Amino acid sequence: TMAVLKYTVPGVPDLYQGNELLDLSLVDPDNRRPVDYDLRAGILRDIEDWGESEQADRCAGLARSLTDGRLKLLVIHRLLRLRAQIPDLFRRGDYQPLTVAGDRCEHVIAFARSAGAETVAVVAGRLFARLNARQVGLPTPGSWSNASVELPSHAGRWQDVFTGKALNLFGHPAAVAELLSILPVAVLRLRSES
Repeated sequence: TMAVLKYTVPGVPDLYQGNELLDLSLVDPDNRRPVDYDLRAGILRDIEDWGESEQADRCAGLARSLTDGRLKLLVIHRLLRLRAQIPDLFRRGDYQPLTVAGDRCEHVIAFARSAGAETVAVVAGRLFARLNARQVGLPTPGSWSNASVELPSHAGRWQDVFTGKALNLFGHPAAVAELLSILPVAVLRLRSES
């Protein structure tokens, strides 16, 4: 969630070299440590080789193996690529908080960024320890109860930049359980019907 927010909220994202994977140290990151670039390059090659049809399954696999940090690198990779594809949206695009409703709404952060014909919606889980009081790990679709998000009312097909999952949501609230069924974060790009 923190990496998604860092690369999607207004402003310029910053990342210490070598912290593209998880860093669970109890002190500020030290960017003078040796970085295993070969490991990172190998993970990136694997991510880039994913076929379109296998993205959702591969993301689900990364969610089951959080401690190796590959999920964080996937998030950074996909969001930097998205920022390069639609730079104006991230440089000058507006920021619009989205309404989240339902029993678990306090566990969801949601906003949209728009510029010209481009729109991106970000939906991210938060406060997982309280949400998952009786389980260990990431939330399951059932964890979100009846929480829903009011996406911008644009007609079109939304596509998750991480999983490739397409969602046809035309003016209806989107169930958080559907949006976050694979990962605890979703960055949806509007694909206009033209």
